[in-house]
Amino acid sequence: MLSNFFSLLVMAGRRVWNQRLLMLCLLAGLIVAVGILASIPLYADAVQHRLLQGELTEAGTYRPPFSFLWRYIGTWNGNIDREKTTVLIATHNLAVDMFADRVCLLEDGQIREVIQPQRR
Repeated sequence: MLSNFFSLLVMAGRRVWNQRLLMLCLLAGLIVAVGILASIPLYADAVQHRLLQGELTEAGTYRPPFSFLWRYIGTWNGNIDREKTTVLIATHNLAVDMFADRVCLLEDGQIREVIQPQRR
């Protein structure tokens, strides 16, 4: 049984060696097929990203890739007073100073918007 398996491998190896050009073309076709199949998700992601950027630009809120947006809604968890806001800003600046150089992130700018509750 084992000798039959090895003789089958030897025969298959000889046929591959005799048809080298055919096997080379088969290998090239396999590489191209795998490359095309691997590029489909990348292309779909690029299309989705371009559509999202187009919609955001039309709305007037362009954000570059990898930008962060933090939002806190005070009606859910209560308002934050001024002292807590300064602590949050200091913590954010410390995190940016510590980790931005390690991961090669550049800070293009910061925008802070604080909305005060309406008083009646």
